Amino acid sequence: MRNVVARTIDDVKPQILSEVEGVLDSCMQAAHAGASAAELEPSLVRGLALPVRRMIALVLACACRGAFLRDIEARGLTPAQVKLRTDKSGYATVHTAAGPVTFPIFAYLDSSTPLPVTRSPAREILPYHRDCRSSPLSLQWEARLAAHFPFRKAEELFKFFTNGAATIEDTTISHHVLVIGSMVEPSWLYQTPEEIRRILNERATRDKKTNRPLLYLSSDAHALRRYVGETWATEWKMTNGIRVWCEDAATGKIIHLGGEFLWGDCREVGRRIQALLDDGVLPNGDEAWQAVNPQIVFVSDGTEWLTEHVIPLLGDVVVILDPYHLIDWFAAFARVVLGIGTDETKELHAKLNLVLFGKQPRRTGTAPRVRRGHKKKRGARREHAHDRKNLRRGRPRTVTSDVTTKGLIDLLYSIKLHTPEQEQAREALVERLANNALRTDYAVHLARGMQIGSGPMESMHRSGSQQRLKLAGAKWREESSLAILRFRMLELSGRWEEFWARVDLVPWLAKAFREAPKRHRAPAGVEICPT
Repeated sequence: MRNVVARTIDDVKPQILSEVEGVLDSCMQAAHAGASAAELEPSLVRGLALPVRRMIALVLACACRGAFLRDIEARGLTPAQVKLRTDKSGYATVHTAAGPVTFPIFAYLDSSTPLPVTRSPAREILPYHRDCRSSPLSLQWEARLAAHFPFRKAEELFKFFTNGAATIEDTTISHHVLVIGSMVEPSWLYQTPEEIRRILNERATRDKKTNRPLLYLSSDAHALRRYVGETWATEWKMTNGIRVWCEDAATGKIIHLGGEFLWGDCREVGRRIQALLDDGVLPNGDEAWQAVNPQIVFVSDGTEWLTEHVIPLLGDVVVILDPYHLIDWFAAFARVVLGIGTDETKELHAKLNLVLFGKQPRRTGTAPRVRRGHKKKRGARREHAHDRKNLRRGRPRTVTSDVTTKGLIDLLYSIKLHTPEQEQAREALVERLANNALRTDYAVHLARGMQIGSGPMESMHRSGSQQRLKLAGAKWREESSLAILRFRMLELSGRWEEFWARVDLVPWLAKAFREAPKRHRAPAGVEICPT
């Protein structure tokens, strides 16, 4: 039996070599006849598609033959007790990057039992063939294309890149990406703890005050169109992003250490941050992290839920309010109180830059505006008035060692207001500033060599999500959007090749397709016969 099978497979080799030689000879003749490179390359690729499919069929048949021989040896069967299946149950079809490939799987009829049983040892080679008939390489290509293009466009590109060997009908990209993407473990979206510690030790910028490596963390949300419930109605929903990064001390570029997107609320973000701490992706106080001793810097937009659900988990952390959001708060206040584009608004923004960054307003060459009225300083009266309002509301006087926050509050109380609505807008902004005390002393943070902006977080929104999910007319189910987001973040983490080269990839794919909901399963087709 062993010799017959080996001889049958070896007979295929000369046929394949002959086909390859024929394609090469034909293209060489066309080249001598004056064919252009644009004509030669597609002809060569298309011509080799059939020999490549035969090669794939040969190596898969060899793998199935090996499983077959191991199985009959383990069962102690004699050649008389084994009969190979030569009907459709003895063959399988797999869609590959070169097109569909059909090959013998060496299923056999075992007559050693009272009732003959068909066995298919090829299950160990193709464990997910019942639910998916694409090869691992084909699945990887589908995932990469779908992570960057709409599903239909991805299928068209798949056909193009395979030179027509794989057609749209050969693939079900949306189904495959949904199944596999939903099973990508979040740990793959981040560098390993060992790699993060190495990067921090060797490449990251350091706190100029303590010489500790600076590790940045942020969380922010952006809106996507999502289907609501089981209806076709859509509305804007917020998806929360988490990013971990550091700054390259040599180049100043951002080193992405990991990130992800969640549809969950603030509590879900808190749970994921806690999971990152438990898994060692973020410093958790164990011995390995103590040796590195990084300084966590959390850059945020100042929302209250971060203070409640995230920051308390981080321990020794420097929290910085992104100045862009702070300036935006003042811009919103100025629209209500001073109007859009007025001289008073421009003057407020000039003073704001002076308080935040020590930047003097630029001179325009025009004559300075003459100030009317007396020049009596009223700061003391305003301060006492502020205290009286706080006492009436049952609040203690604002106490902060943050010079910048105090300067901002003083700036607000230097503005003359006229209506209760304006007073209310000012008090709301003062409250937000007081809640973010010690987070706006940018001069101190910059002197320590820290980044003060959330630009890396905002850029991850663009590259990780919006370039793919905010296409014109795009609307998403939660599960399909998360599948796409995970593939994009897997690619951004730099672990794409590592993921698809994992030793347990095939069993993992089998588990993913086996556990997929029935409504997402592939339609029935040629299957490996059951044991």
